[in-house]
Amino acid sequence: MNYVQNPYFTDQNVEKEKGIIGQEINMYDDEPSWQTYMNLMKLMYKQNPINIDIAGSIESIGKINKEILYKAYNTFYNLSNMTIVVCGDFKPNEILEEIKKRITKKDNIGEIKRIYPSEQQQIVAKEKIETMDVTNPIFAIGFKDKKPTKDVVKKHIAIEIILYMLLGKSSKTYQKLYNQADIIVQPDLDYEFSKNYAHVIISGTAQNPENVVKQLKQAIEENKEKGLNEEEFNRIKKKIYGDYVTEYNEVSNIARMFLADYMKGINSFDYLEEYSTVTLAYANQILKEVFREDNIAVSIVKGKE
Repeated sequence: MNYVQNPYFTDQNVEKEKGIIGQEINMYDDEPSWQTYMNLMKLMYKQNPINIDIAGSIESIGKINKEILYKAYNTFYNLSNMTIVVCGDFKPNEILEEIKKRITKKDNIGEIKRIYPSEQQQIVAKEKIETMDVTNPIFAIGFKDKKPTKDVVKKHIAIEIILYMLLGKSSKTYQKLYNQADIIVQPDLDYEFSKNYAHVIISGTAQNPENVVKQLKQAIEENKEKGLNEEEFNRIKKKIYGDYVTEYNEVSNIARMFLADYMKGINSFDYLEEYSTVTLAYANQILKEVFREDNIAVSIVKGKE
């Protein structure tokens, strides 16, 4: 708490840090997985800041000085904008008293206004293929979703179930791609969202990423036409519940989870509460609403040879 409440910026340490961050930016520019992800964000979003690399650019950090840092600090890094999550073996009232002792009292600077540009619903472009030094091609498939509403937790659960049914290790599509040696390991299956964006991401490495995309699209259309298999839906739903429960096994994971969810405007316990409300009919509805041909974008990084 002392660390975050007492900034120390000088012309010298700001310039030194610029050089370090500049090196990090160059490193990320050469990181194939990160470039695959950022290219996908640019394919899906035209105005939303998520399509901007979080470190900025060499040009943008060159404009930063200590005055700008203090302004940013005093605007956003104040008590009215701070959240603390404490997790472990302790007495709650004693911890609260210790926290109160360490709070530096400052004047309230007023309401913090975050200004986000309006974002179009359609994607920017369908596909981008880049060449870099990689042994196996890297891919990221994205489905751009609408901004989250109050039922985002229920929707998130349904999407997780759908993703595992489409391309989890036990799915027919994954088994087919694995037997054809098009794919080696199960891709990462995620639903990322905040208050201003939401999207599905399927990412990983593949010998033939184009065929992964083709087979995924085919599986989506078949499930839309026939409906999701009820037995498989119930099995995967139980697996998802087990994943939620085991998240509470690690103290550090609980703290991270509760903080991340709080920033999204939700309570982590909501996932356990909403679990039973996710029905097969609801999952079929989400499959049709989210996994559409017109909102899919594909980013691929291939080897130079």
